[in-house]
Amino acid sequence: MTPLYDALMARAARDQARFHMPGHKGRPIGALWGEITAIDFTELSDTGDLYRGDDGPIRAAERLYAEAYGAGDCLFLTGGSTQGVLAMLAAFTRPGDTVLVDRNAHASVHHALALLDLHPVWLFSQIIEPFGVNGGLPARTLEMALVAHPEAVCALVTSPTYHGVQSDLTALSAVARRHSAPLLVDAAHGAHLPYVDGQVGPTAQGAAAACLSAHKTLPALGQAAFLLAADPRDMGRLRDGAQLFGTASPSYVLMASLDLARDYMARRGRAQLAGVVQWADRWRDQPGGPFLTGAVDPARLCLFTGRGAADAAWLEQTCGVVCEMADTRNVVFLLSALDGARELERLSAALHALWRERPPPAVSPVLRPPDWPPPFAALSPRRAFFARHTVCPLAAAVGRPAARAIAPYPPGVPLVAPGELIDKNHMELLYRMGYGENTPVCVVDDPDIQKGSRL
Repeated sequence: MTPLYDALMARAARDQARFHMPGHKGRPIGALWGEITAIDFTELSDTGDLYRGDDGPIRAAERLYAEAYGAGDCLFLTGGSTQGVLAMLAAFTRPGDTVLVDRNAHASVHHALALLDLHPVWLFSQIIEPFGVNGGLPARTLEMALVAHPEAVCALVTSPTYHGVQSDLTALSAVARRHSAPLLVDAAHGAHLPYVDGQVGPTAQGAAAACLSAHKTLPALGQAAFLLAADPRDMGRLRDGAQLFGTASPSYVLMASLDLARDYMARRGRAQLAGVVQWADRWRDQPGGPFLTGAVDPARLCLFTGRGAADAAWLEQTCGVVCEMADTRNVVFLLSALDGARELERLSAALHALWRERPPPAVSPVLRPPDWPPPFAALSPRRAFFARHTVCPLAAAVGRPAARAIAPYPPGVPLVAPGELIDKNHMELLYRMGYGENTPVCVVDDPDIQKGSRL
């Protein structure tokens, strides 16, 4: 069942002259563009209006998503989960509010803090060694933060992470409810999880709202994402937030791809994904193997090699296998329902070749606290982001407030957030990540702001 796609195809089949946007007028302008341009409409009487939320094919398609993910309601997004993060925080906060934020947050969260004038209290999780990645956020950490900061109006966590680590959202949601602080979830990398046996969506685990990027792990086009709300009564303010940070001309092609992706997963994708997960489990289950295990995304392999990016380059050049991301230690492979036997056999052969030519060490994952002190916020995110700023070499930035997030990519998680003082610990970590002394960074350069004062 694909109500939006069907409505667009029916409209495209009419014998009509199109004197409305988009400018291509439904005509193919390149080799594969025929059907795409044919269904690329604007808001018409029978195509629906995303932000008005009126009954029509878009709402019908959104309701099917809500049903599939165990949510109260759903809103399509054409600006990725970035638009969803902004919309969620806009819906559940007011300027000047305090929010609890998982430090393992995407740069879009930091941008939202600046735009909405929010004051973060950071939540830190332990590090899983030797991978050097954040573990799941413990419920105890959230509990302690809510007790210490009863003024916090909500909490935002990232689950699953870019490396595939999942937090116990059921436990976190229970803590958040006890303190009347809604739990919001950046689940950008988890749109496929409800199609895996034993997994459910974030709102089905108790989260008040969550954003998910269909384009990351479902067969949807780039930027196609969606927002879930546990309580349908929250959808009005979520829709307002999405409209505030989204285009007034959302792509009907992207929304149609959302419609098609859910239908595909319901008809064929769930069974296909089950086979992919079984294949991945066989690799993870090897004793002493260098794969991240535990509460992880079953369709993602995080492989510790100790050389990360160098091994990713070797795999691409030697085996023609391209990973999703690599850092200084790990190589991450993103699997989906569309990976067939041929692709999995090729990845298996590549991993065996890597083992043979560049053997990774056996690992015993352990948890340890983060190895840097809590950041010192000299300025609020908004004050820092909009202050006068300058660009200087990293070596000359020590002791100065960052004006922009310093976020090594991947995974796009800021090491230094706007307003935080850059210190020697940050420099040492950045050097290890490949930054040099002359790497340009953006720092506050405003004579009206006294350096080091909390404003």
